[in-house]
Amino acid sequence: MKRKRQSKGPYVGIPKAIMATPAWRAMTPEARLLWIELRGWLRNDGLNNGKVRLSCRDGADAIGLHKDTIAHRFVKLEHFGFLRKTAEGFLGSDGRGIAAKYRFTDLAYGTHPPTRDFEKWDRTPFVYLPRRPGRKKQKPVLSRRTPCPTAQDIRKAGNGGAVCPTAQDIRAVPRCPTAPDISRLPSPAVGQRGKDKDQGSSTARAPVQAGDAGSSPAPDAKADDSSRTPLQGAPAAPPAATNGASAQRREELMAYVANVTEEQPKQLDQGALAPVQAAPDVKPDQPVPAPNPEPVPPRPMLPRDRQREEQRRRNLEALLRNDPVARKVFEAQIRGPVH
Repeated sequence: MKRKRQSKGPYVGIPKAIMATPAWRAMTPEARLLWIELRGWLRNDGLNNGKVRLSCRDGADAIGLHKDTIAHRFVKLEHFGFLRKTAEGFLGSDGRGIAAKYRFTDLAYGTHPPTRDFEKWDRTPFVYLPRRPGRKKQKPVLSRRTPCPTAQDIRKAGNGGAVCPTAQDIRAVPRCPTAPDISRLPSPAVGQRGKDKDQGSSTARAPVQAGDAGSSPAPDAKADDSSRTPLQGAPAAPPAATNGASAQRREELMAYVANVTEEQPKQLDQGALAPVQAAPDVKPDQPVPAPNPEPVPPRPMLPRDRQREEQRRRNLEALLRNDPVARKVFEAQIRGPVH
């Protein structure tokens, strides 16, 4: 009786016919390890050949290399003819990437026999060409390092001290001047011109006219001003101020202006001012006729209005056709009242 051998678990076998080919011996150890790692995802019967996939990140974690190195080794395996890509990788609907699918050329793929492309390798050396050319930098620098100036921009102080200039950049706070710049006393020229002038001013201010304030001396009253009618109830105008007007005369002028501003609104409310006369061709007791309004042009009929009028006409014809009483009333309205 034949004894059944005890299995020691799954394993990955490498056929000696593959190991003896020049393509296998020309490959780097990283590419051979990647072929073994990808072969471990193949079923024992090989039915999933052409659907085997392995992402670059998973291959890098399994072998202990960088993911870019794994991507290079996939291209190298295709160059030597051990693998052929059956489907490109893409981004899944859930946002996770799907790795590309490969088939082993030493095994059958569906109904197709094995191609064994590694035996047809023409000893062409492998040259990696990236799928996308790298972006060109706008401001490229030297490949080794960024150039530095000969002299250092940052100075160093001896004995670990700070680097400070000899002369201080920040000076001490300036002291206050001995004599104040702003004086509240009048200038000597003003005191010599007269005591009756304002303090700090070189000219005496006087009103231009009665009731107004100004900065130039008021002119003398002319003979023509006597024909003007003064405002009813207004106080008498004070005498014009001269160049030697004192502060008391200015106070009287301000009191006069305040009295005028108080009396004018009262006179307007009481109707003391003369009423405005009406035009000679219009009598006060005759009402002014309203202007005749301009006739409004009829609004142009829109397509919807025409449809509405047409529907109203049809309804009226149907009513007169079916209701004799309504027909008589309609005919009477057309003929009008009998005289």
